[in-house]
Amino acid sequence: MVMALCALGTMAQGFAIDPRPVQTVSGTAAGNPTKQEMISHLRRWVALTFEHSDVIDMTDEGAGTMVLKWSAPVQQPSQWLVAALSETCVIDVADGGAWTLQIYAPRLSWGITDTAAMLEDAGLVSAEAQADTGLIRGVAKRVYADSMDWPVDEQLDTVVGAYLEQLNSRQQFRSERDRERGKASDEYRAAERQWRILSEARRAVELYNATLVQSLSRAMTATRK
Repeated sequence: MVMALCALGTMAQGFAIDPRPVQTVSGTAAGNPTKQEMISHLRRWVALTFEHSDVIDMTDEGAGTMVLKWSAPVQQPSQWLVAALSETCVIDVADGGAWTLQIYAPRLSWGITDTAAMLEDAGLVSAEAQADTGLIRGVAKRVYADSMDWPVDEQLDTVVGAYLEQLNSRQQFRSERDRERGKASDEYRAAERQWRILSEARRAVELYNATLVQSLSRAMTATRK
């Protein structure tokens, strides 16, 4: 499920971790397993789910707790940017099969590709690359104290919503002829691209976590023979 983390540019660690989980999911494994068996099932799930280089596994078998710090690249439409999700998952298990997953501190971290950086250094950056990198750097400066490492929270949702409002305020077609031809105005297309970069990365975070929860639930509730 999780590929190797793409190399990112400089990512400031300027935000404290929220001590509250953003998501909690509970379940019960079949077959009345012991805590030790549950930990064994968890280790197998981690081995089959994550790339080794992407996850830090801290396990207290006595307490029945596993802490995973993991990261993975997320998809967005710009070829000039890279983005990655990182977060902490705490999984508690107990004799009898009860388990609980809590997800903490999801972060969306941005960087520019090596190609974009090389073109910038050479003074040959394209208008599209300049617009895409300018978008992320601008949001980082205005909202996140120049950090390219953004908490995935209500503030990020507000940012995405603001760019959707900006898109909706743009005139999509300058004339009926343009409408018939499906030729959107330059201003509309630029606003649409900005919104898509941010919103698709945000949706990718939701998809990763939904997939993570489904995968863990299947692994922990399956009957072991």
